[in-house]
Amino acid sequence: MSSGWAPRPLAATGALVLGLLAGAGSGGAVATSQDTRAVAEFPPGDRVRDAVAEIRDDGVHVAPDGRSMLDEAGEARVEAAVAAADRVPVRVIVWSESRHVGDDAMTVDAQLEAALGEERSLILVWQGPQTGRVLTTGGYAYSGVYSNDFLGDPAATLPELIETAQQTEWREDESSGSGGPIAAGVALGAMIGLTASGAALIVTWRWRRRRSG
Repeated sequence: MSSGWAPRPLAATGALVLGLLAGAGSGGAVATSQDTRAVAEFPPGDRVRDAVAEIRDDGVHVAPDGRSMLDEAGEARVEAAVAAADRVPVRVIVWSESRHVGDDAMTVDAQLEAALGEERSLILVWQGPQTGRVLTTGGYAYSGVYSNDFLGDPAATLPELIETAQQTEWREDESSGSGGPIAAGVALGAMIGLTASGAALIVTWRWRRRRSG
């Protein structure tokens, strides 16, 4: 007769089920937490709130500290280009660079994206010569517009960038939904479950050895 002990099928199955249940609960909690963060709406700061209100009105916002870069006549040219963009909605913001405004817990980009929600559009943010960026809302996209394209006079350059942005291709395979966080949570839960079930088997094996010894 062997002096060792092999886990009984019933005990092993029970330990495995308990471990997987524990892991599923942990993974679900992680996924829920990630999903909540993904869809949570944050109140934009005053500067961002002003920008969102104006770009929703006519598509262009020039902050007081951006007026030296784009005068009223230039703004009218950009507004006309935005109005003519019939394939891909484009919004334009002209202001000095500032990563944190209003709500210190969020960057400007995140505040703009949260405020505009699932609406598909491109936002061209002009912050000065060779200083600008492109944001997408409502999904992932390849716009063909890059940060090093923000050159020269914005009154002339921005209409060109708006025209280029009309060729934007949206990447349907990368949804902005919660599939990624949920999948990650489930995977983490599975790892936790397997670890817990293995630990339960080891503890049971040691306890039985002590009893039989």
